[in-house]
Amino acid sequence: MQNRKPTLADVATRAGVSKSAAAAVFGDKQSTVRLSPATRERVMAAAQELRYRPHAIATSLRRQSTNTIGYYTGYVSVDLRVPFHNHVLNGVRQACDSHRRHLLLQGSFPNTPIEQMYNELTDGKIDGVILHAYEGHPLLNFLREDRLPAISIAEPLSGFPGITIDDITGSNLLAEHLHKLGHKRVLYRIPEYAYSTASQFHSSSVRYPQFARMAAEYGIEVVMEDKMQQSLQQLGEVTDHEIELLAGTGPNKITAVVCWNDLLAHQVMRYCKTTGISVPGDLAVMGFDGYVPEPEFEAAPAYDLTTIRIPWIDAGFLAAELLLKLIGGEEIPAQTMVPVTFVRGNTS
Repeated sequence: MQNRKPTLADVATRAGVSKSAAAAVFGDKQSTVRLSPATRERVMAAAQELRYRPHAIATSLRRQSTNTIGYYTGYVSVDLRVPFHNHVLNGVRQACDSHRRHLLLQGSFPNTPIEQMYNELTDGKIDGVILHAYEGHPLLNFLREDRLPAISIAEPLSGFPGITIDDITGSNLLAEHLHKLGHKRVLYRIPEYAYSTASQFHSSSVRYPQFARMAAEYGIEVVMEDKMQQSLQQLGEVTDHEIELLAGTGPNKITAVVCWNDLLAHQVMRYCKTTGISVPGDLAVMGFDGYVPEPEFEAAPAYDLTTIRIPWIDAGFLAAELLLKLIGGEEIPAQTMVPVTFVRGNTS
């Protein structure tokens, strides 16, 4: 005869109490049964003897909570090698730890039906979700009609409260810095996939246009490729056209490179190192994001990049904090903007 798993009724029988009394011990919020400490200890002892484990989903239904929040990205998968996810999830995890909550990660896998993704997020495993997705993601229409508490991060999403970044101030600070240093012609780097699909990346629709506007006010000419080489720009590699631009001389010489994010800036730094271009003597290089390497996990570069630092760990922590308030029935702001900081390194 196959051994069956012990049930709540078995625990109640072993402890000599009713099933409703045993249920009250395991978190049935609707129960009106009052138990003495001795009775509770007897029920717990019986459960331990029988090796009884309450069913997670059934327990969550009784408690009306799973003590778990989710993190969903609509950009393929949650890759912790990507600094953005690494830092944001570090902050989310810290908030979960402080509130004794669990964290469930969910990615968007190719060819997965939208209905399946929706069901996975709303099947009762999580109390709410942090969304990192673009405005046109098809899953959002499903979630807008659902009662699952949700908050966006980095990308503002209509119908959801969110955490946004002050990209405008950051872009202004970069232009101001170049003006103070006397630069007159700069190259702006933004990958083709981000620029041609600006509706999918809020930062790509804000950072470059705002920088270009401020640079023009300061009398700085901004050069950007009309058609970048996708295969190279996917990885941030310097293209042949950019190499030609950087090799220019005379009054039209490009003296600085401003990048949409730090990854692109680090690729320029690598190119300069291999070709003997002096930074910042011959060329200033600046980024945006300001990921600070963690010594235990990331190797710090041999230079300090001039950049706009976004406190992504703080943003992740704040997103989780606000989501937990939303889950608890509290009102939260429609949008919460995270301030940025200009950090001058030794590359400008």
